[in-house]
Amino acid sequence: MKHFKFGGSTAARTIKCPSWTDEAAKNPQRGGSSPAAAEGTVLHGIMEELIEDGAILPADFYDTEHTVDGHTILIDQDHLERLNMALDAYLELDGKYKFDDVLIEAEFSLTDHIGGTCDILAYNATHVIVLDWKFGQGIAVDPVENAQGMFYAMCAEQTLPDLFKGKQIVIAIVQPMPSRHDFGTLKTWEVPAKHFSAFKQTYMKAVKSKGYQTGSHCTFCAGAATCPLKVQDASAALRMDATNLVSLSAALALATQLEPWIKEVKKIAHEQLEQGATVEGWKIVDKRATRKWLDEEKALIFLSKLRRIKKEEYMAPAALKSVAQLEKTKFDMSVVSDYIIKSSTGTTMAPASDPRDEALSEASLRAALNQLA
Repeated sequence: MKHFKFGGSTAARTIKCPSWTDEAAKNPQRGGSSPAAAEGTVLHGIMEELIEDGAILPADFYDTEHTVDGHTILIDQDHLERLNMALDAYLELDGKYKFDDVLIEAEFSLTDHIGGTCDILAYNATHVIVLDWKFGQGIAVDPVENAQGMFYAMCAEQTLPDLFKGKQIVIAIVQPMPSRHDFGTLKTWEVPAKHFSAFKQTYMKAVKSKGYQTGSHCTFCAGAATCPLKVQDASAALRMDATNLVSLSAALALATQLEPWIKEVKKIAHEQLEQGATVEGWKIVDKRATRKWLDEEKALIFLSKLRRIKKEEYMAPAALKSVAQLEKTKFDMSVVSDYIIKSSTGTTMAPASDPRDEALSEASLRAALNQLA
C-alpha cells in the first residue's frame, strides 16, 4: 500500500496547517504504530474479510491473534461486540441505498503525492457512498463537513469521473462505541454539491500554501515535536502563573494545545531509546505483562468441574471469558494460575531513577540474535 505525503486522515490538518509536512519530515523515521493504531488496522482487515466473504461471521475471529508492527492483538469479546455493531451498520446502509457494487480498500489519487485508501466506496444509480470505519473509542467522529471523507470522494472522482457524474455523494461514518449507545454506530451526511466544490478548492489551495496554525488537528501530528508554534506555546506556558484565576483559563488553553507536542516528544525519545540511542536521564522498561489462557479448552474443562463458580460467571456468553474478564468476578485466580500465561506488551519510557530494570532495546535484541545466528 502506497504512502502519500498528503492523505485522507491528515486532510483536515493540511487545510488548517499546510506546513505540518515540513515539520514531520524533520523527525526521525517512525518505529511503528501505537497499540491503538494496530488494533484499528486489525479490525479494518477483519471487516474487509467479513464483507468480501458473506459466509463468515465476527465470531469466527474470536481468540485469534493478529500482529501489526510488533503489536499482538487478541480478538476478545469487546472486539466481537464492535465488529458485530460495525457489520450491522454496514448492512443497514446497504439496505437503505441497495448498493450496485462495492469497492473495498481501494486506492485513489490526485497526484503522486495526494491520495489514499478508502475503506469502502459503494454506489447505486443515484448515490456514491464513502464509508469510513472508526474503531477508536475516544473521539466521536461526525460525518458532517468530514474532511477525510470528502478527500476520498475527491480522489475517487478524479479516478472514476463517470461514476460520480450526476450522483449524490454520501459520507458514512461507522463507529461502534459499546459504552456510548446513545451516540449511534452509523452516521451519514449527504454532501451538498457546493460544499464539495468548496472543499476541493480549499484543499488544493492549502497543499500549495505555507503556514502554521495550532488547534485540535495537532493531536496526532507527526511534526508536533518541532512545530515552531508549539515551542512558542511551551515558552509562554512556563511564564504563566496557573494559580492566578485571571490567567488560569489561558493557561488551561495552552496546556491543552501542548499535550500533542509533549506526547510526540516522548514518542520520539522512546523510539530513539528502542533503537539503542542514549537519552540522558531516561531508560526503557517493560510494561506490565498481559495474561491470557494457555489452553482455553483445558481451562474451560477445569472451570466446569469447580463447584465454587457458576457457569454464567466464566462464560460470555457462548465462549470462555478472557482472563481479565474473569478477574472482574472476584474469583480466586490462583486456582487457575496453571492455565494462564503472561505475555509482554512492549516497553515504556521511565526516568533513569525508576527502580525497574532497564529493558533490552530492539536494537540490542537484534544484535544479540545476529550473534547467535
